[in-house]
Formats: sequence, C-alpha cells, structure tokens
Amino acid sequence: MLGLGAGVAISAIAKVLETSRLAFGPFAFYGNGALIVLSLGAGLAIFGLWTWVLRSGRGRRELLWSAIGLYLGVGTVALPSLPGMLFTGIIFVLPTAAVTYALHRALGRRGERLNAALQTGIVGLGMGLALLMPVVAVGLIVGPFLAAAVRATQRGIATLSALLALVMLVGALGVPLLFMR
Repeated sequence: MLGLGAGVAISAIAKVLETSRLAFGPFAFYGNGALIVLSLGAGLAIFGLWTWVLRSGRGRRELLWSAIGLYLGVGTVALPSLPGMLFTGIIFVLPTAAVTYALHRALGRRGERLNAALQTGIVGLGMGLALLMPVVAVGLIVGPFLAAAVRATQRGIATLSALLALVMLVGALGVPLLFMR
C-alpha cells in the first residue's frame, strides 16, 4: 500500500508540474520536462520504501509488493489510458527497481572497505550514464545508497537520504549542463 501511495503522490506532483510554467534557466519542468519527477521520484521512493522494509525485518517479498505498488501508482499520471498507465511504470519503475535490487544483493555480500570504494564507483558510473540511460542511472545511484542504509544508524539514514536526493539532482540537472553550449 505504501508503494501505491508513493506512486500516486509522485504522479500527482508530475501532473501539476506538467501543466505549470515552471522553469529554471535552461530547464523547463512543464510538459515533458515533468517526466524528471517520475524518474527521480521512483528512485527516492524505492530507496525509502526498501530501506524501511529491509530494516524492519520484513520478508523480501515486501520489496516486490512495494515496487508493484509504486509501478501502478506512478502509472496514474497516464490515466485514463490503461496502456499508458502500464507503460509509464515499465519505463520509470521497473528498470530502477531491478538495478537497485541487483546492486543491493551484490553489495550486501562484500567487505566494508571494498564495499565503500565499489559503491562510490557505481554511483559515479550512474552519474556518467545520466544522459544516456536515465532510469538505469537512477538504479545505479540508488542501489549503493540502499546497501549503505541497511547498515546505517537512524541519523545515518537521514544523511544518506539527503545525499541521495542531492546526487540524483546533480545527475539529472548538473550533468546535462556540462554538455550544453
């Protein structure tokens, strides 16, 4: 249920931005520019939901259910079109969830020192891929943060959440600025 609620909230924010005239410098967040909300929102929601599921000791099946809820909720931006609703979730939620889960599983088995260097490298790779494959890049960025959050203190999770949001914004907005003329 939390995944569905998060997805509907993300979808509502995207819909409001889509019909607004919000723009900062070279970035227009209205029209198709509102799609950034779906991508970044899905990544942040997966991080928050899955951190809660993993730290509360719930079964791994809860990860799947929260991702399915998020998938359906994010798709509500495309209502009343059922194909559009399903396609929106496929684009913005499923690749991010798959990459995040794979990285969480892989990074959970490594030692702490190797893990920190590897996580930093993966986040850097995600930042580099932000222009070419944005939804995969979001998964590459969220995965290491999730692996760190599972072992972090409560204060550490708050810090990781803020840092994740900042890194994702830099990847989505800052990296493209490097290539603009």
